[in-house]
Amino acid sequence: MTLIEANRLVSFGLVVLIWLVQIIIYPAFAEIAPDRFVPWHAGYTRVVTWIVAPLMLVQAALLAWLAVVRPSPRVLLAAAMVAVAWIATFALAVPAHDTLQASGLDRAVVARLVAGNWIRTIAWTLAFLLLLFARMARFPVPCGRRLDGGGGRGDPRTPGSVPWLPPSSGPRGCRCSSSRSRRSGPGRRRAWRARMRDRGMRSGGRSGRTGVPWSRPRDGLKGALPLNTGGRGIS
Repeated sequence: MTLIEANRLVSFGLVVLIWLVQIIIYPAFAEIAPDRFVPWHAGYTRVVTWIVAPLMLVQAALLAWLAVVRPSPRVLLAAAMVAVAWIATFALAVPAHDTLQASGLDRAVVARLVAGNWIRTIAWTLAFLLLLFARMARFPVPCGRRLDGGGGRGDPRTPGSVPWLPPSSGPRGCRCSSSRSRRSGPGRRRAWRARMRDRGMRSGGRSGRTGVPWSRPRDGLKGALPLNTGGRGIS
């Protein structure tokens, strides 16, 4: 599971919970008998706190992490919506619950609680929708960088080593291209060597212009020497 998927999952759980509270639970407060309301409300707040508090904390932590490592406008807006929901929780919902617990059933307080809870309902719903349609920015992987995060050229003899990525087969999001690489100095040299190797194979191991077979490089000599010297020897 990716970080964005974890954020969506937790946010969806909070959206389902807050809509149940807004549509069913809070309006049902006014239907409870006044003499039974205080003990029922105490049990309700105790149980629902163990459900809502972990979801809110996990959502805040995951969203803060996502905003740091993969910031985007929709992620930042979702974080702002979550902040609004937190403010509404401690500024409106918690004082209303404290009043109901202290003074018993008061339908005016229940109506105020239902009206104020719309802020949390809309904020958490918008946060979930923003995360649902958020597109994570793809950070380009430069050509020649190892996929395992290493810093050096991959050696196939080394266990766990990953070869370098050539420019023409770079991953999605790679900004460089084969044409740009060919225009650079190392790219031109690699292309020239590839053409020379291909020309030598087509000519049966002979040089492209003279048709003279090439020998192996000798110790102390730079490059290869032709075997056929025209009878003049090597000076």
